[in-house]
Amino acid sequence: MIAETLEALERPSLRGWLHAVTFIVAIPAAILLLLAADSASTRTAVAIYGATVLLGFGTSAAYHRL
Repeated sequence: MIAETLEALERPSLRGWLHAVTFIVAIPAAILLLLAADSASTRTAVAIYGATVLLGFGTSAAYHRL
């Protein structure tokens, strides 16, 4: 009975779009943060943060959209 109910449910049509848009917006945001960083340690921290944000939102968008 539960399997039949789950098969009848459709995925939401906007599922994953918020993370896809956020991924696109995060690209220039990460670049701007890198340009604003004033020291090597700050640039390293921003690069790691930007990469993890992009990986997180990109993976989530791909998982929910594909």
